[in-house]
Amino acid sequence: MTRQEVPIVLAPTQDPASRLLAALFQRVGVMDLLEVERANGSMEAVVDRMLASIPGANVLDERVGPFYDTAGLRAWFKMSRQTLDAQARAGDVLCVMSGDNQRLYPSFQFDANGSLLPRLREVLAALDPGREALWGDAVWLNAPVDELDGLTPAQALRRRRGDEVVRLAQQAGAFRLG
Repeated sequence: MTRQEVPIVLAPTQDPASRLLAALFQRVGVMDLLEVERANGSMEAVVDRMLASIPGANVLDERVGPFYDTAGLRAWFKMSRQTLDAQARAGDVLCVMSGDNQRLYPSFQFDANGSLLPRLREVLAALDPGREALWGDAVWLNAPVDELDGLTPAQALRRRRGDEVVRLAQQAGAFRLG
């Protein structure tokens, strides 16, 4: 039997760790955990991936947000690595490199349905035409801007304020290059 029913019921509590574990236990009971472990290499790798998607679990989350790795995005979008790499090179998807040379994709650029941030390519081309400061681009997209009524450029793009964001990206890019 590869699937295990996990009949764990935890008493309601105000403790955030207990609430997290209770929600997790409810969901893993219907999963084939041996397959999950095999597909990810180890349970530690599963936990690392889970934590990477939780806001606040990583130091950079405060500035950029949680990240998806290449395998996670490929599975979600059902695309090849080459297609994902091409989208990153074109600026349709923002990809940053970790200190250990892993490709990371900030989650802010995707909505819950997987739709990409509108006009991201245009904004990145204006902000950083040489694609030289991708971490800085990610931070810029997530920094509140007075000219956008306190919204971040990423939030403003989702609210269809792309013209304003592109103009601000052009100004920031000119300042960076100037």
